Amino acid sequence: MMMRAQLGAVCLVGTDEVQALRGQLLGVDVAIDQPARAQDAQATEPARMSLAGDFLGNVQPGQRRAWQHMAHRLMDGVVGADQEIGSGARQLVGGRQHQRADAGQVVLIQARDVIRQGMGVQGNFGVRMRPHALRAFRAQRAIAQRCAFGRAGNDADMQRDGVHGVGSRFKSLVPYFPRLAPVVLNTLFPDSERGPTGFSEGNNMAFDFDLFVIGAGSGGVRAARFAAGFGARVAVAESRYLGGTCVNVGCVPKKLLVYGAHYSEDFELAHGFGWSAGKPSFDWATLIANKNREIERLNGIYRNLLVNSGVTLLEGHARIVDPHTVEINGQRHTAANILVATGGWPSVPDIPGKEHAITSNEAFFLPELPRRVLVVGGGYIAVEFASIFNGLGAQTVQAYRGPLFLRGFDQGVREHLRDELTKKGVDLRFFTDLARIDKQPDGSLAATLKDGSVIETDCVFYATGRRPMLDNLGLENTGVKLREDGFIEVDDEYRTAEPSILAIGDVIGRVPLTPVALAEGMAVARRLFRPEEYRTVDYKLIPTAVFSLPNIGTVGMTTEEAREAGYELKIFESRFRPMKLTLTESQEKTLMKLIVDAKTDRVLGVHMVGPDAGEIVQGIAVALKAGATKQVFDDTIGIHPTAAEEFVTLRTPVAQ
Repeated sequence: MMMRAQLGAVCLVGTDEVQALRGQLLGVDVAIDQPARAQDAQATEPARMSLAGDFLGNVQPGQRRAWQHMAHRLMDGVVGADQEIGSGARQLVGGRQHQRADAGQVVLIQARDVIRQGMGVQGNFGVRMRPHALRAFRAQRAIAQRCAFGRAGNDADMQRDGVHGVGSRFKSLVPYFPRLAPVVLNTLFPDSERGPTGFSEGNNMAFDFDLFVIGAGSGGVRAARFAAGFGARVAVAESRYLGGTCVNVGCVPKKLLVYGAHYSEDFELAHGFGWSAGKPSFDWATLIANKNREIERLNGIYRNLLVNSGVTLLEGHARIVDPHTVEINGQRHTAANILVATGGWPSVPDIPGKEHAITSNEAFFLPELPRRVLVVGGGYIAVEFASIFNGLGAQTVQAYRGPLFLRGFDQGVREHLRDELTKKGVDLRFFTDLARIDKQPDGSLAATLKDGSVIETDCVFYATGRRPMLDNLGLENTGVKLREDGFIEVDDEYRTAEPSILAIGDVIGRVPLTPVALAEGMAVARRLFRPEEYRTVDYKLIPTAVFSLPNIGTVGMTTEEAREAGYELKIFESRFRPMKLTLTESQEKTLMKLIVDAKTDRVLGVHMVGPDAGEIVQGIAVALKAGATKQVFDDTIGIHPTAAEEFVTLRTPVAQ
């Protein structure tokens, strides 16, 4: 049985076999019972020590992260052959330090060879590894990191975690873990290199987990996976569905329904290109069944991502008992850090008959497509579902209490989309709000407006906002504070007023987009467990899309924001009929718009309404992030014939 000795937050393994293996890697003969012999060996072999054993401890600070990254690549099976390791080592240190590069190569190659022998891997390690061996090896890496940072220090712990990591089918590989894990990590990451991290902040061994994530949505899963990859002990609790809102009742199924809704237009457009296939028919049940099958597939992928990363998945409602304790299914778990990533939930105004309304949560599971739909709201969800229902054949009314939907978007974009949706048959009613909903004897609904008029419909779909999902979460048992609007208050590093509790995603009310939650989850994992890699999330120039029909794509400032910020502007704009529509009777037009700082020539914002707007603007967002000027756009040669080339051929400003 291994004995674990604490040295700071570092686990040292004390069997003769392991010490001998570690000594082999260091180039000296080390035995735990003979410290004097180890010292003698070090004294008599200064050359080998300087080239191998002492290498990482003395490497220049500016190169340490690079060497550690190299070691991680080795342990992930990315770099395998001697030549690859040597080449990478030389690139890290530069041309004038060949001796140091050779020393690093020795350390890495010897570590690889020990692992290769223990795992029974033949050939170029990491290049031709058998799939089960690679999977086992990655599991070993996480276990090794836990050992190196003061956890899981005995054979039983490692073998239990090993079976969990590789699956019972390959448990024959697990006995190698206790022997190899400490050797590799203690060699590649000496004591001086570990420094203060989330592992050593306090005595994390007193807790069941280093990180307990509540919510297996996009942000929570990202934080959990990467934290586990950094060696942390991680648990995730989920009470509904893996993947959160985006995968189950948000981005993914919505986009699938948008694709389905667009086919009604495609059938019409095909006539102009010589196609005729009779009158098309649509079956809602088929679309929903196929959508459900795809979502179930994605749920399985999320489950595998967590399990294969070594994360403990707990299914049930989690409630915070105190700053370091979470209760789920009647069992309590302690954690050094708790991350709240529970997402948002649709909110419906408290009006009479609101129980007759549905939200996006229910829309994806309707037993049949309503013949008439009233969409209430003016945000992007309302606009998207108005397009979906209308495209699939329902008589669609969209009611919004304000003068124009999509508040916060560029005014020209809002007006252009209003005109296009009207052309497509959506009945847009602004300055309109509901007072009550009544169910009629025939099952239909009567929506009474505040002006006293009534809209007869079969479905009232509310998309008037989302609230943070904090129900029965137990925040009252902690020092966590909420903002006036109900979202969790956090600092720039996502810490709440309770030091051990963090929060990301929709519950903090910053930018409620899946890619933003992913970035926040990554930031939390790095800050806690790999601080040398931590960098803040940049909330500027976040591209976004609205999957209405036609689509909206946008990045950067709107015209109104730029003017309010005091910029002197040049506005470039184009409205045109897409080439695909020139052989048809469709009168849909595309809008493209550039907002430019007249003084610096820098492009401040790019906006588009038209087919595949999101796909086009995503690429342009990279240019804006790099600080592109209008001259850069002008100097870029376009791809012809495409709609996208219009962005690099706009020459004359339409407004100042």
